[in-house]
Amino acid sequence: MSGFGDYAHQYKAAGWNVVPVPHASKRITVTGFTGHDGIDASGADLQAWIDGGHEGDNIGLRMPENVVGIDIDAYHDGLTTLAALVQDLGPLPATPRTTARADGSGISFYRVPNSTLLPSGLGKGIDIVRRGHRYALAPPSLHPEGHPYRWLDTEDTEVDFLTVDSLPTLPESWVSHLDGLGTAPAAITAPDAEPVRLTDGSADTEVARALADAIEAAQGESGQRHDTALEHINRIVRLAERGHSGTADAVASLKAAYVLAIGSDRSDAAAEFDRMVHGARVKVGQTPSAEHNTVQGRTAVDEMIGALRSQSVEPEPVALVGSSWAPVDLASVLDGEFVPVVPTMLTRSDGVSLIYPGLTHSFHGEPESGKSLVLQSETVTRIMAGERVLYLDFESSQDQVINRLREFGASDAAILANLTYVRPFEPFNAQSPHWTALLGTRYTLAVLDGVTEAMSLSGRELIDNGSVAHFLRELPDAIARATGAAVAMIDHVVKSKDGRGRGAIGGQHKLAGLSGASYTVEPISPIMPGKRGELSIRIGKDREGQVRPHCGKWTSTDRTQEAARVIVDSTGTSPVVIVNPPGDVADGTTTRNLPESEVIRRLVSNLLANKPQGVLSSTIAGRIKKSAPKTRTELDWLTEEGYLREERAPHNGRKFFQVHPYGDDPE
Repeated sequence: MSGFGDYAHQYKAAGWNVVPVPHASKRITVTGFTGHDGIDASGADLQAWIDGGHEGDNIGLRMPENVVGIDIDAYHDGLTTLAALVQDLGPLPATPRTTARADGSGISFYRVPNSTLLPSGLGKGIDIVRRGHRYALAPPSLHPEGHPYRWLDTEDTEVDFLTVDSLPTLPESWVSHLDGLGTAPAAITAPDAEPVRLTDGSADTEVARALADAIEAAQGESGQRHDTALEHINRIVRLAERGHSGTADAVASLKAAYVLAIGSDRSDAAAEFDRMVHGARVKVGQTPSAEHNTVQGRTAVDEMIGALRSQSVEPEPVALVGSSWAPVDLASVLDGEFVPVVPTMLTRSDGVSLIYPGLTHSFHGEPESGKSLVLQSETVTRIMAGERVLYLDFESSQDQVINRLREFGASDAAILANLTYVRPFEPFNAQSPHWTALLGTRYTLAVLDGVTEAMSLSGRELIDNGSVAHFLRELPDAIARATGAAVAMIDHVVKSKDGRGRGAIGGQHKLAGLSGASYTVEPISPIMPGKRGELSIRIGKDREGQVRPHCGKWTSTDRTQEAARVIVDSTGTSPVVIVNPPGDVADGTTTRNLPESEVIRRLVSNLLANKPQGVLSSTIAGRIKKSAPKTRTELDWLTEEGYLREERAPHNGRKFFQVHPYGDDPE
């Protein structure tokens, strides 16, 4: 358990604002208690959440008015950026940080004047957690990768949390710097200035991050969309005023997302958005930024960071120092508190999942074996649940991928808001601003479609283990570390089945270098329109050891086990994908001859697995592609029998949550 029931009132008594976040998740599901317009939860609210089933949730801390969280991502050069800021602004006072990592990353908290206008970031690898923007997870919460959060001091020793009143005060030089970076100066200083012109070109890192935040927010509650959109429009226009590139395209992308999200409620959504943009351009033009906050004015800081890198200087003085070469604290393992990573994605109908969050995986097979199909189906599951997916496509094209996602039930709004699609044609470049922007975004799943093509594009040798190791480090491993995504690589196998083994084509390190699991995808019956096809997924490596115990018999010839049978039923208007355990097929209990009611119940259970935030009934009906009346009937039956619970949603909607997987005894 994550401890919300045990610790929420203690944090509240210490002056923190507390909200529940689903166990082993970072995505909040309760509404009205975060953001600019959110209220602070009372003790009664906390107790109601505890009594209502949130006692095992993670603990989210929403910042009080006078507190700022400085969030440093060491894996994203945050410590180097911090070193430059410390050299310019002076050292930060020592204070505990909350973190689930052991590399120096974490969020440190300081008191600031109530009137401080806080930005959303301080440069590469440093974000700002403020009252109206983001929240922090606090111990004993559990990270999605399975690691517990801890309070650590500057010596990386575990400590107790502080009361808000005992937090150190942020030095005046830092307060002044933060205040200068805020999104809107307090007073009009240039009333006759022209409206700000949006900038052309490709989005730089700051604009890409602002757009990602804006599109995600555009899909929020309908009653808050106008105010939320206006806040993000102001942020992007402010970046244009400061000289950041790519704001014109960013505003156009946000407009498309806004119109899609609100279009069913308002026919003038596009015109309303244009009015907001014009108002922001006027307002920002009348309140110009200080010179040192423009792109040109901050060149000196960039040069300082570059100098630190070129000189290989150890960042000093820095309040938060960490390195992957530092000894690992083994106490959590020895005392039994360490929690291993557990798979959470590509979930079978019996509730067993095959993909680990934050780790790398391989799905390989012959051409047209269905390996891409399996992961495209999982992509739809993720984006329809509001989770972000990165799709790096080295083999296909955007129209083919998008059409497949639509066939599997993805809405255009979900694709636009939650899918990042990239189609590289030139060699990988770690210094590209686009790559930096990708690594600055949090994803649940990252699909790398076409490993052979990706390696060839960057000049890597397929059979050379050193070249394979270099490729894994620079692409899939970097994505997993920086974004927290489960990375699934789609790869090929050798033509001859004799001696094929359990890994993908190429060097042996393709298998050895995986941090998650390796799967071979084999067709059993062909997948084609109007037919019902089946695939077998066999596991050849399971580094964490959480999947193999739930798999079929071990085969000595290739040392694999069947992990799942995937049914792709294209006999209806749209294909339906069901991931079954091996025993379902072996026992002759596939859905081929089952009553439609039984099929719907299994589909609903599979869809709601690992979705603690619940799913709207309209989304369920659209996803499983069964008639709406029959789907409603089975939803009512599953609820009455105790497998699901129902909550009312806005606009007379219905949202369902899984209490028990279908087939378990609800008692």
